[in-house]
Amino acid sequence: MAFDASLPADVDLRSEAPPRETDPTLGVARAAIVASPDDAPPGGAAVNRMVTVGDSLTHGFKSGGVAEPHFARPTLVASRLGFAFRFPFFNAPPICPGLPVNLEKLIVELEKHHGGRLLPLYLPLVLPHYLKIIREVDDYWDRGEGFQIPQQAQFNHNLAIYGWDLRDALSKSRGVLSAQLKARPPQPHLYRPGVAEQPRRGGGRHRNAGRRAGGE
Repeated sequence: MAFDASLPADVDLRSEAPPRETDPTLGVARAAIVASPDDAPPGGAAVNRMVTVGDSLTHGFKSGGVAEPHFARPTLVASRLGFAFRFPFFNAPPICPGLPVNLEKLIVELEKHHGGRLLPLYLPLVLPHYLKIIREVDDYWDRGEGFQIPQQAQFNHNLAIYGWDLRDALSKSRGVLSAQLKARPPQPHLYRPGVAEQPRRGGGRHRNAGRRAGGE
């Protein structure tokens, strides 16, 4: 369908979406790439269609934390290509789900509690409720259920961790992070509310940053 005669001849405009793409190679032959189960090496087809390692963009970080990883880039790609993709999720604590803190949910909760009046005049009334929410988030991830190492039958496919850079992805391992957590467990801060020892640029350490129980 041509809408503009000035378009190049090889440009094909369509009025409806094309069928779902099922070929991971997109028809481009490359050496050492298994394009289909029939081409798999001895031992069977690859177990995992896609595994991702990266930083916050790949992890699904937004609004100050990881709260909706099903909207992360690799999860959306896998869903469009039509194959299973396991990823961690952070749907707790109920009052403000996300790690380390979901600013969008936090603001919504404060507005709901104070009738949408988040003006400087109401700051003395908002501040106690804000500290209560932050303390609940802190308690959940540093001492509560979120502090426990998840038990999963299979590893997640999305292994990204917010705050990481390329060097972390190349040098960190499960053993290295486990040793760090044993040597330096998160310590609560009375003067600085919030999740302790959360991942920072150049050294994500929190035990729940990469996976959470019930990864889909």
